[in-house]
Amino acid sequence: MINEKPQVFIDISADELMTKVEDYDARGWRFVNICGSAIQGGVELIYSFSNGLPMENLRFTVENGSTIPSVSGRFPNAFFFENETYDLFGVRFSGISIDFDGKFYKVSIPTPMNPDSVQARKAAYDSAPVALDVAIDATEVPIVASVATSSDVVDNSAPSAVIPAQAKIHTHDNDSSAPSSVIPAQAGIHTHDNDSSAKGDN
Repeated sequence: MINEKPQVFIDISADELMTKVEDYDARGWRFVNICGSAIQGGVELIYSFSNGLPMENLRFTVENGSTIPSVSGRFPNAFFFENETYDLFGVRFSGISIDFDGKFYKVSIPTPMNPDSVQARKAAYDSAPVALDVAIDATEVPIVASVATSSDVVDNSAPSAVIPAQAKIHTHDNDSSAPSSVIPAQAGIHTHDNDSSAKGDN
């Protein structure tokens, strides 16, 4: 049998999810699956339901770091897709009936389908070769380092300058033959080139 009725996509907000799910359950529809796609700053989710051949899809977006309610209380098979969505995209679910807590799949990196998730960014920070004092939140991981040139002793009263990503600076003052060093993005560089009070190398 061929389904001649096209699929229907219904755009909703995450806050409307449970109301819609309860309505499908009351009308005897079947939960099919959850699909996800990483987008800028979050994940687009599609929940599919069917009533025989007709299929309807609820589409909404969630920001990275968000937690949304589980629908496993209404549709028990949803726990499978919710654990999958958490492992692959980093979307958390509250009240899930069977929670594998990120161990549903064995993955080599956290949330491989969403490299911008909170979990992926934290893992990248934790594996960095230099420990930096940074904050981890749902939207941004600032990385700021303080570096002094080799001919200076850091003067805490001296102003700092923000150097653009991959900027090259000379680490030996007034020596044009000295090699350049590549400074990471957003490194704060203390300089004392024209400061007569600056001390020499130790």
